[in-house]
Amino acid sequence: MPFTYTNQIVQEHLHLKAMQLYEAAGTLPSGDERAGLLQRARRIESASRLIDRWVSSPGLRVPK
Repeated sequence: MPFTYTNQIVQEHLHLKAMQLYEAAGTLPSGDERAGLLQRARRIESASRLIDRWVSSPGLRVPK
């Protein structure tokens, strides 16, 4: 049986990745590398919110 990703699994993975990037950025001095890590973390958080809204949209409900 193939593995299927649930919204919760995807959200947890994205949250974990964003936190790892924030922690890594926290260890760096100000500069391009730190700014890049922070930008990636913010993009991941944005993607997480978009995915959550998309999955919970009324257009994806089972027809009655």
